[in-house]
Amino acid sequence: MFHRYKDDIFFSTRVQIILFHSFSVLVMTVVIVELFELTQKTILAAVATSLQDLLTTGTVNEKALTNAVTFTDKTKTYVLGGIVALSVVFAMIAAYISLRPLREALTTQKRFISSLAHELRTPLAVLRVENEVAALDTSPDDPLQDTLKRNLEEIDRITGILNNLLLFNRVRSANAIVFEPIDFGEVVRTAIGRLEKLAQGRGVTVDYVGVDLLEVRGNRAALEQAVFNVLKNAIIYSNRGSVVNISFPAITDKSITLSIRDHGIGIVKKDLAHIFEPFYRSSQASEKREGTGIGLTLVFEIVKLHQGKLHVDSAPENGTNVEITLPRDAKVAAIERYKYDGVTYDFANRNTSS
Repeated sequence: MFHRYKDDIFFSTRVQIILFHSFSVLVMTVVIVELFELTQKTILAAVATSLQDLLTTGTVNEKALTNAVTFTDKTKTYVLGGIVALSVVFAMIAAYISLRPLREALTTQKRFISSLAHELRTPLAVLRVENEVAALDTSPDDPLQDTLKRNLEEIDRITGILNNLLLFNRVRSANAIVFEPIDFGEVVRTAIGRLEKLAQGRGVTVDYVGVDLLEVRGNRAALEQAVFNVLKNAIIYSNRGSVVNISFPAITDKSITLSIRDHGIGIVKKDLAHIFEPFYRSSQASEKREGTGIGLTLVFEIVKLHQGKLHVDSAPENGTNVEITLPRDAKVAAIERYKYDGVTYDFANRNTSS
């Protein structure tokens, strides 16, 4: 039993909760009993004093009885207040004990993901170099070229997943993210530049209507990755020859809204509420292998971190529009508002202590 208590955190937590609840009930019982005994002694003392006065002087000491009644009323208030206060304190302690296994599991999970991602980077880099060297040593007409090309594509895909996982872990640990004044327009242009070759290879035109000096307060690397992930999805799931429109439909003194609209396969309504869940892929997206299943989850966490707003509306074969609204001065449970033609996640009403 002791060995299991020592090694099994869930079993030990269950035992601790049972013991703690038993202790809390005992403490509350003792407090209530002591207060009632004190009340009883006060009342009996007042009655005894009144009887003695009645026997000796023939009059009743009304003041002693009044004081006893007043004390009794106060004691009732103290008992009720004490019960409520102790209940709240004990509930907070019990919640802390109950959530400890979850906290430790999440910490272990983050540490495992981070370590695994770092460990896999080296062999993936070696595989990439070896495949590139093999491709150079193989004639263009050799059937092996196609295999090597697919190998490189899969290596890039796995590398993208690992990079997203590492950034996902960082973003969820908000203390590791540094906020500073940045030009959001420059962030968007950088993301477009990184995806220029992908767009050309897909036969997709990126139409960007830029605006100079769109200053917001945030983390440049995280916001660039968010824009990159949304734009990459827009390019991947666009039809060849179509256009991806990037614009700023709303710019105010308090916030900036970025819109990325594609004219691709779209998303069915039932999938809209789930596209930001880790590793969730819609029925249309599953037909393509380019997605990692965590890119939009990372976008969700980054916008949440910046206390922004994320809106998506889409329809099958009519494309998808993603709007990211960021406060100019970002200081994060999701508040979900569903619309008829899309889904919106608004984090603006959360304080930084959440």
